[in-house]
Amino acid sequence: MESGDIDRFYRATTFYVYPPGGPSIPIRIGRLHQLLDQIIAPARSWAFITAYNPRSVVLSASENASRLDALARTVEHRCLTSWPGEGISDDTDWTPEKSLLVLDMALSDAMTLSEQFEQNAFVYGETGQPAELIWTSVYDPKTQPN
Repeated sequence: MESGDIDRFYRATTFYVYPPGGPSIPIRIGRLHQLLDQIIAPARSWAFITAYNPRSVVLSASENASRLDALARTVEHRCLTSWPGEGISDDTDWTPEKSLLVLDMALSDAMTLSEQFEQNAFVYGETGQPAELIWTSVYDPKTQPN
């Protein structure tokens, strides 16, 4: 996958968060999310992170579930609040990836956590600002699967 292709792929994904007791909230890169801003208050930031398919290499359902459990345990160990989510690509060939929306996570901590779980990128947001696609040091366009 070419560098521009993977960027378009991420940007053609809706990242759904499922807050407790509330409706699902769709997140798109580059857009504001006023409802999410209201629901997460008093938190001021969030990171949408998965552990699925490290480096965009497709793993089995059981491997991905195990990795997501490890991510959830890591977030819980850090005493952070998280809500379940999933990234659903506009490209129907890519299986949805279960994820976590982690509240009040600093950008540097989100980077470290995403890199720990070998993710190319994650989505980050701050109250009143558009959601951003953040590339990690893991991403290397030369090693991406075709």
